[in-house]
Amino acid sequence: MNLVWKETSAPLSLPLTLEKVIAVHGAKAALLQKRAGGYQSISYQELWDSAQAVASALMQRGFVEKKRAALLLKNSPIGFIRTPPFI
Repeated sequence: MNLVWKETSAPLSLPLTLEKVIAVHGAKAALLQKRAGGYQSISYQELWDSAQAVASALMQRGFVEKKRAALLLKNSPIGFIRTPPFI
């Protein structure tokens, strides 16, 4: 399937790009991690939902748009994404 996006005057950003991909491929695997001889996946929609949850938790603690934050995490995208916000 080809993605066809209308040209807009707004610059592309990671959130905008992810929203467009979710509209087409929301339930498909975005990330795969090898575990116990198999692969565990996370969908584009799950990735978006997790990013929104982390952003919400940061905002509740006083972070505002364009403020920087650093996260120290294990090297496991699935573990972080499938865990409720820990902040």
